[in-house]
Amino acid sequence: MKKLILWIFVIVLGLNLSAQDILQKTNKAKLEVKIIEIGPDEIKYKNYNDLEGPVYVIYRRDVTSIQLENGETIQFEKDILEVSASPNAHKKNAIMIDPFSPFVRHIGFGYQRWFQPGLILEAKAGIIGIGVNPNRFDNFKDEKKGAFLTIGNKMMFKQLTYSKGTRLVHPLAGAYFKPQISFSYFTNKELEYIYDTLTWVTTSYVVSKTHISAAFNLTIGKQWLIADVVLLDMFVGAGYGFANTKSNSIYNNLYEDTPSFYHSHLIVGGKNFPLTLTSGISLGVLIK
Repeated sequence: MKKLILWIFVIVLGLNLSAQDILQKTNKAKLEVKIIEIGPDEIKYKNYNDLEGPVYVIYRRDVTSIQLENGETIQFEKDILEVSASPNAHKKNAIMIDPFSPFVRHIGFGYQRWFQPGLILEAKAGIIGIGVNPNRFDNFKDEKKGAFLTIGNKMMFKQLTYSKGTRLVHPLAGAYFKPQISFSYFTNKELEYIYDTLTWVTTSYVVSKTHISAAFNLTIGKQWLIADVVLLDMFVGAGYGFANTKSNSIYNNLYEDTPSFYHSHLIVGGKNFPLTLTSGISLGVLIK
């Protein structure tokens, strides 16, 4: 009888020893606990050695994993879009670059500055003529030189925050509406051909063109802060603008009623209704 009681005691003790949850913190500390609740922001637990004691609360961001009493392990992966309470969370300026701009014959870079909640001033400039030349066998078609400038005011929409402290929203991150003014100026050279109907001879000469354009666009976009450091910006917009082209051509081509790319914007309307479009993807880093 005594042996039976002893075996029952050992079994019960073994079950109790195995009925603990192991909470692994981000600072490598391990806690023997009894999990009460796993919420979207917090984890509630009791000290395993004091199950009648108070309920403790820890943020999920401070936990890497929980090994439950049944052997199951719950992993908590860090969100790369999460903004922690690092010094970068207080940086209000960013330097941007357009990573794909060389594929459209320019290099674009910009600067953003936060002034007050929901208000960000952005300026972007570009050097036209740098990048991949799509017309390798034409010596003049894409010989471009010039620059463009855009200035806009980003008005941020309501940003999501988690009051429990699990995630902070950086003031440069979120969706926005941005009125934007763009100016573009560049020159290029093209070969033009003249066909003489009397002699049946075709001659060519170099035409120099000067392009000037301005546009006012209303854009919408969104910015994400990745790993507290990298800022990703994507936007699209439309508006109204004008363009003028001057050249030494003998033909009347002062204005072409065809889509024209001015690097900071695209004019898709004709001379009577010059509708403009704009879009872009930018990457940046936070600075003080």
